[in-house]
Amino acid sequence: MSLQVSSMYSIEAEQLVLGGVLISPAKFEDVRAKVSGENFFLNDNRQVFEVMRQISESGEEPELGAVADRLTQIDSGKNWWADLAVIAKNTPSSLNVVMYAEKVREYARLREMYKSLTDVQQGLIDGSVPLEDRIAQAQKGFMELDSGEQHQGLIKVCDVMKEYYEHVERCFQAGEGITGLRTGFDAVDKRLGGLQPGQLVVIA
Repeated sequence: MSLQVSSMYSIEAEQLVLGGVLISPAKFEDVRAKVSGENFFLNDNRQVFEVMRQISESGEEPELGAVADRLTQIDSGKNWWADLAVIAKNTPSSLNVVMYAEKVREYARLREMYKSLTDVQQGLIDGSVPLEDRIAQAQKGFMELDSGEQHQGLIKVCDVMKEYYEHVERCFQAGEGITGLRTGFDAVDKRLGGLQPGQLVVIA
């Protein structure tokens, strides 16, 4: 494939995410909703984000001092204070930090797709595998790419039941079973339980 590795990540975007959090630690949860540590291409950036996550989960804000101290405890061979200070200094604002987080995630998705395509290519030329199996694996790989999702495996029954019982509880507490946004049409509301987030409802 002719696609260059450098076109599948953005160090600038990654550092703007980290710098945005260092400037405005309170925005970390908004950033975390869009991106995870494994989405970062550079290992150092990934490590910084993971430390931010750990600090946030401990109930503190991932401000520069706390992040630098924790990183120094993990790896004293690097001058984390200086590195983070440079990142924060080179970040003009935290205003678009969520947008850059989405960009980092998109690049990560691009790398996942590239890897999947590479795996498909390698599978196709593997002469030790029967032709039918190679075709089946290639089709599976293309289907995963088309859906935009990676295979997640089996779902535990207990997780499904937990979600079901939570839904029943919400309906019970709602009295009439309307857990979503009312449409103003009683018959529709009773059948749908109201309009739910993330749903596309077509009435025909």
